Amino acid sequence: MGWTKVRELVKLARREGREFDCAPWVHKASSIPREEFKQEVERHLTGQETEPHEILYFKVYKSQLPVIEEALETVIRAFGPRNLRKGVSVTALFSAR
Repeated sequence: MGWTKVRELVKLARREGREFDCAPWVHKASSIPREEFKQEVERHLTGQETEPHEILYFKVYKSQLPVIEEALETVIRAFGPRNLRKGVSVTALFSAR
């Protein structure tokens, strides 16, 4: 078992204290991939479903801002703010214009 999975097990043990039952978690850690295990621990700790994500950075010129803002507003009107949290593809965002 790698350090990443051990770190996740420590998070669980600290949170649950003496009630922590390590056997099922150690079995789960050894049987599933690292990222999936991290998601499982996060789901257990927060009670919320999470998915892998990446932060993207890109350069935008000031002249492009009105077009991007309009596209975002169109997507929000089309899908609603609650549906955006569930995930809207990037192609839907830019094909809305």
